[in-house]
Amino acid sequence: MRAGNKLIWSLSLLLWAGLSAAQDTLHLLPTTRWDSVYETQWYAGFYVDVTGKEDLAAVKKKTFKIDSNFYNSIRERYGRRSVTAWIQWIIHNPLPQTETVGLYFNQGSIFQAYYEDETGVHLVQDNDAFFNLRPKDRRRSVEFQLASGSTARVYIKMDNAYQNFARGYPAIIRPAEYMQMLNRIQHGHRYFMYTDVLFLSIIFFITLHTLAQYFFNRRREFLLYAFYAGCVFTYFLYKFDEVYYINIFFAYLPYIHKFGNNPLSYLMFFAYYRFVRSFIDFKQIAPWFYRSILVTEKVLLAAIVADIVLAQLNMYPAKYMLFNILRSYLIIMAFTGITLLLRTRKPLPLFIAVGSGCFVLGAMIAMVLSWTMKPPYLYRFDPIIFMQLGIVIELLCFTLGLSYKTSLIEKEKIATQQQLIGQLEENKKLQEQLNTSLETRVKEQTSHILEQQLQLEKEKEQQLTLEFTKKITEMELQLLKSQLNPHFYFNTLHNLYGLAMIAPKKAPDAILKLSDIMEYVIYDCRHDRVPVEKELRFINSYIELEKLRYDNSASITLEVTGEADGKQISPLLLIQFIENAFKHGLEQYKKNSYLRICIAIENGHLRYESVNSISDGTASTAGGVGLANVRKRLEIIYPAKHELHIDSDSGEYKLQLTLQLN
Repeated sequence: MRAGNKLIWSLSLLLWAGLSAAQDTLHLLPTTRWDSVYETQWYAGFYVDVTGKEDLAAVKKKTFKIDSNFYNSIRERYGRRSVTAWIQWIIHNPLPQTETVGLYFNQGSIFQAYYEDETGVHLVQDNDAFFNLRPKDRRRSVEFQLASGSTARVYIKMDNAYQNFARGYPAIIRPAEYMQMLNRIQHGHRYFMYTDVLFLSIIFFITLHTLAQYFFNRRREFLLYAFYAGCVFTYFLYKFDEVYYINIFFAYLPYIHKFGNNPLSYLMFFAYYRFVRSFIDFKQIAPWFYRSILVTEKVLLAAIVADIVLAQLNMYPAKYMLFNILRSYLIIMAFTGITLLLRTRKPLPLFIAVGSGCFVLGAMIAMVLSWTMKPPYLYRFDPIIFMQLGIVIELLCFTLGLSYKTSLIEKEKIATQQQLIGQLEENKKLQEQLNTSLETRVKEQTSHILEQQLQLEKEKEQQLTLEFTKKITEMELQLLKSQLNPHFYFNTLHNLYGLAMIAPKKAPDAILKLSDIMEYVIYDCRHDRVPVEKELRFINSYIELEKLRYDNSASITLEVTGEADGKQISPLLLIQFIENAFKHGLEQYKKNSYLRICIAIENGHLRYESVNSISDGTASTAGGVGLANVRKRLEIIYPAKHELHIDSDSGEYKLQLTLQLN
């Protein structure tokens, strides 16, 4: 950064020194040279009279400064105001003879012209009537004599310096040198004119050709490319406005001629980015650069409006600052985009990269040469030809790129058509094969559809049957429970009555046990499932209550093994078997009767086994309605989850039940 700052300060000092350098003396050469006219501007000193009222005596005391960019300096400082400028030359004639020296100037207004030698100050003329209008070179001139060995100072007072300098600097030169210079300029103008016409013709042809291609295939990138080529054509048509034939067009458009330079260049770059964005998918290459292009397009459109406004307000320093900033930004964008395209190593991006690179390279060469080359070489060779060549190569690359992309699309279309034709032929063969087996397949499909329809109807019927059966089962279960509870109450009260008659002292204890039993039956048995522990406590209480009736006349035992572990069972399921054993076993055959009950819980299963004595006459009647109801409950509540076995041979009734618990 420090080295860069030193360089900037050094360049600034050199520029200031160049602008403030002392004025040198112009020496006439022994031989006439056509290019000496271009050296006279480097010997001219300038002074601006803002008031426009100073005379020669006052002006001679002022400091005249050399300024090779006097035209732009006045424009930047005073805008388009009409100011008065004094120009001074110091001329020395070292030759042995008197020389005729002429003041040559383009169309303009010169109020006064003086020359001062050893004899004093001489007013050449006080108005512009002495100028001779020359139709060929469109210049005015005045001549005076310079004696041998004498030195003269030439002063001219010029009004409206901004517009006059737009046509070129005044020149102090001998008539013979002027004629040589005029012939060279006319030759150079013819060369430039031919080159410009050829260049504009190429651009115009490319524009028309691309428009024709667009109307032929209606592809958007052709329209944008034609728009870009048209902007290039218009911009360079404007850039060549100093050529005589171009003024024919712009004479009818003075506003464009006045403000069109920078806006046309911004519009050209806007069209370039719109075309490139449609031709290359930057979203896949670099999404961030694609977003930068979108921002750049908006900036260029805003710059067009801003440049016109600044020009209208005569804010030329801000106008040039905007142009320089945008030019630097566009150069950075160009190099970044070209680098990204080259990295892809794909044909389509390479066309854009090579074309854009040629344009940027040609523009930079032209810009550098225009800064470094000085007259008379600028009049024999115009550096803008490098920019023109770069643009022609760029447009040719873009045209080839569009042609290549079109060929790829056409090849893809042909491949698609061939694939379609092959597919059609294959479809035709398949159609023939299908026609031969169509009837069979239709029959098979029809049969299959009928089978599926029958299957669906069957499944629907089964579903309805299942739902109907489920509802019936639920109703039957509720009915069985309603039958069970009154039956149990009746048996329990009957047993309590008998106990009170036989053993009154045992009645209170029996009533307490009956209270526990009734609490279980009334409250817990409302649910579909109860804990196995509660069911076992209920059975134990019931058996203990029954033992009070039989005292020691019968052998009654209950054995429970295993842990329930939170398992549940349907309430009052096992009590039916126990009631049946007391009713048809012990009551019918009391002497030496017995009842053994074993309940085991293991591996999620409950195993119930009861063995009781019966008389020979009760074997056929054991069970009855109660046992039938229990069987029905098991089928409804535990379908395929229970096993029930009954054996009533040899005066003994044996019942075994295995139940899968939930």
